[in-house]
Amino acid sequence: MSILATIKAASLQARKNKETKKAALLSTLISEASMVGKNNGNRESTDGEVIAIVKKMVANANEIIDTLNRMPHVESNVGDLLEEVAVLSAFLPKQLSTQELTNCITNLINCYNATSIKDMGKIMKKLKEDFEGHYDGTEASKIIKEKLSGN
Repeated sequence: MSILATIKAASLQARKNKETKKAALLSTLISEASMVGKNNGNRESTDGEVIAIVKKMVANANEIIDTLNRMPHVESNVGDLLEEVAVLSAFLPKQLSTQELTNCITNLINCYNATSIKDMGKIMKKLKEDFEGHYDGTEASKIIKEKLSGN
């Protein structure tokens, strides 16, 4: 079952359970995620595209939480935002630990006999094919650069 189908099922269940905030959040997520595919060839959004939307929504909520926490004189309900982050995060795949990511990258470097930074594109492409949504791209890039530059 695709991630989008899982989210739709969760949305339906939230509506049945009369969880209005959760249902509204999931409806927004479904709309945002569906638009990506519709705008790109009138097709169903891929799991990778849906994961990107979920990550973006989680990042936005976390940014608002950080901002509100820095403004003690403003009365806010950070609890609702934390609840949103928890609901959204449930649809994200398990993230690779730094050690797991490093091991995957090391295996790919060995598999492709990569020896220089020029091979970085091949490694990143294969990493994305095999583990899309399961790692932080910035962290992966840093690890690959370290390994290929010999540091």
